[in-house]
Amino acid sequence: MKIPAHNPHDALWQAACARALHKHEPGHSTHQIDTHAIMQQVNSHVHQDLATLLQEDDNISKLFMSLAYAEHNHDRQQTERIKQKLQALQPHFTWEQSKNLFKSYLMGSAGAPVYRDWRDSDQKLNFSVVDYRLPDDAKIGIVGDWGTGADDAKALLEELLTEHKIDLLLHLGDIYFACLEEEMLYNFYNPIQDVFQKTGQSVPIFTIPGNHEYYAGGLAFYQLIDQLNDNFGEDYKQQASYFCLRSESDQWQILGIDTAYREALQNVSVNDKKNYDFDAHYPGILDTELEWHKHKLDSFSGKTLVLSHHGLLSAKTPLNKPDSTQLAYLSPPLLQQLGDSLADIHLWIWGHEHDFTLFKKNLALPNNTTLRNACLLGGSARDTLESKALPLAYPEIAFHDAKGKAVEAGSCNGYSNHTYGVLDLGANKIAYYQIPAWSGTERKPLPSGQNKCLIEVCPALD
Repeated sequence: MKIPAHNPHDALWQAACARALHKHEPGHSTHQIDTHAIMQQVNSHVHQDLATLLQEDDNISKLFMSLAYAEHNHDRQQTERIKQKLQALQPHFTWEQSKNLFKSYLMGSAGAPVYRDWRDSDQKLNFSVVDYRLPDDAKIGIVGDWGTGADDAKALLEELLTEHKIDLLLHLGDIYFACLEEEMLYNFYNPIQDVFQKTGQSVPIFTIPGNHEYYAGGLAFYQLIDQLNDNFGEDYKQQASYFCLRSESDQWQILGIDTAYREALQNVSVNDKKNYDFDAHYPGILDTELEWHKHKLDSFSGKTLVLSHHGLLSAKTPLNKPDSTQLAYLSPPLLQQLGDSLADIHLWIWGHEHDFTLFKKNLALPNNTTLRNACLLGGSARDTLESKALPLAYPEIAFHDAKGKAVEAGSCNGYSNHTYGVLDLGANKIAYYQIPAWSGTERKPLPSGQNKCLIEVCPALD
């Protein structure tokens, strides 16, 4: 299964190894590649802590990645030292291909990540306001962290099209591992086209970037949005990594926010929680883009749905530095940036964590602010072992049903279920659903006792 790294170079190394395996085993499914022994070694390597990584060992993944760096930096002494170590290990030839791909990725990802600033456009504040108007009764599918290319991810999209008859699909970001052009095609664009062809149905799609879209510099993400809705026409064009989409009678507006670019600029890892400066580096909104969003919130009299990759809250992992006086589950940058606008945000949905959490309605936050409705919806396709599922660390912020239980996705086949949302504008309700994850190509049913619909919230926007 995909276990994505959380910094650019490790993600690029994963991408290189996965690509080399695809070339060596062209008939293998995404799941077969992700569970291959070579990818297991890669995942074991890139997810070690810093102290372990600095130790001298014979981890073959680490050695080949180090060799790529040495060759990239023209360090002959280091190159020869590592090659001598590798001779005794008799490595599979795929490692050499991975190393060469990684070196090319390093060269291609150098420099600042790509971004489109509204100030550079003649349209100014109208830049990336989509011309297409949503029907007032539109049904909208929402998925997060969907870009795996796996068969169960495609089945989830097929279900949205055939069972829910959605008019629009919104994606909360993350195309794995680093959103290189081939990954964008293999894990996102092509699977969508396959499902469209299989079902005979297609819908416009709008997407925001996650952290993984910027690990290779972001170029493939912009290639994606420039072609994604070509068959629908220019009115459906998404111009930037953020967007504004409104309904026909201005009852609703959807704001897609780019929370990943600011972190991409910092080029820091989130793995070192002890020394990580959350206030300075935790994902937030670029100041100029924040001005753009504030304009949309201040000038619109209808109801607003906000989409972001990173979340304002987490019920399972801390978003704050350990010695902070602020709430551990709260993102200080996002609260600082959008706290005074929360009254204008009727529903906020985010991804990033590969899980599902429905948060408590009208949740009181610092500075006399209130979060009306919010949901973590990042578990649409990334496989998470049931044994690795995190418990609720902050149950006081999660929604609990009439029986006093938090609403959580179930599990099947040893994996946590995938989740998605369907927002019905006409009925002003949103329902959250689950679908099993599985390996291979055979679709699995939900186990007895697990309901497909996790919960329906009505009104969705109030």
